[in-house]
Amino acid sequence: RKKFNIEELNGLANSIKKNGLFTPILIKENGEQEYYIVAGERRVRAAKIAGLKFIPSIISSITDEEMQRITLVENIQREDLNPIEIAKSIESILKTQKIKQEEIANIIGKSRPYVSNLLGMLKLDNIILNSVLNDEINFGHVKPLISLPKNEAIEIYKKILLQNLSVREVEGYAKFSKMILTRKNKKLTLSEKKAQEIIYAEELIRGKLKTKVEISSSEIRIKYKGKEQLSRLLERMEIIEK
Repeated sequence: RKKFNIEELNGLANSIKKNGLFTPILIKENGEQEYYIVAGERRVRAAKIAGLKFIPSIISSITDEEMQRITLVENIQREDLNPIEIAKSIESILKTQKIKQEEIANIIGKSRPYVSNLLGMLKLDNIILNSVLNDEINFGHVKPLISLPKNEAIEIYKKILLQNLSVREVEGYAKFSKMILTRKNKKLTLSEKKAQEIIYAEELIRGKLKTKVEISSSEIRIKYKGKEQLSRLLERMEIIEK
């Protein structure tokens, strides 16, 4: 793990100063009287801030493969861990161990598509990955970009930053980009083209209004439940003031 929340580390350090550190970290000897931290790096950093010179530790005899898996599980259980770091941990395990994505998914308690999307994210342009790493955009924003060509993904990424797009809006733009690519690669009938345009328009309006939208040949139906949701819709449509 490379990125830590300084505020949280300081909070943990203050707690350690006041109450001490009771949970041992897990370490592994590397054969040269040095040790790797298997689990507990966050506690080590906080203990240093707190001024501790010694902390409770358990020396483990686990294999390197087991160490990688334990570290991955510990990291992924932390809500503040960046998805880029999780993805790189998974990628490292897949490269060094004879293990499949399905097994990784079982180990970390996630679905197979979740693991696949994390790994797919690493193929995006570095400008996008850096934004995720710096918490400018989240995993939900980049997931729809994974299956797009590089230039298309970057164009939508720029829109995310400039227009502060929601995840739903990004999904709409991504679907539209795929439609355009399909048109370029396949001759569509007029009715197929119109159907694609309607789907895109529905997704775009749905993303803006945050409610179900249906478009037919001559009307747009916007569905809502109750006066409260209607008021929110009117605010988003700028018909009434907040």
